[in-house]
Amino acid sequence: MNGMGWSAAGIGLMVAACAGLVAFGRARWARATQAKVALLEAAKLPAPAGLLQVYDANEIEGLPTPVQRYFRAVLNDGQPLITAATFELAGTINMSGRGGVAKGGQRYFDGRPTSLVYAFSRQTG
Repeated sequence: MNGMGWSAAGIGLMVAACAGLVAFGRARWARATQAKVALLEAAKLPAPAGLLQVYDANEIEGLPTPVQRYFRAVLNDGQPLITAATFELAGTINMSGRGGVAKGGQRYFDGRPTSLVYAFSRQTG
């Protein structure tokens, strides 16, 4: 093999190594996120006795008018309260001052106790 062949083989090996490292990093990130979500699930507490399990419109009295207007528009009296949710995010978030842009991701929220896991991909640049 001549010098040109060795160069091509070396470049190919480097590209394959980089692709492998990216795949390894993504898999590791996914496992770490799943572990955090599992911890969040394991820490979930039962609702305290006497705590309302459903929405009551009287609970929003005293909140700012725009907040009350929003809750009245989207919630119905007596509907079950949401205690956990998973959000899939798409698009970009400008992280000025930190460099880079967040590109989509997932948020896992639990209300008992209030907990949040936010996993997103980031591009620098």
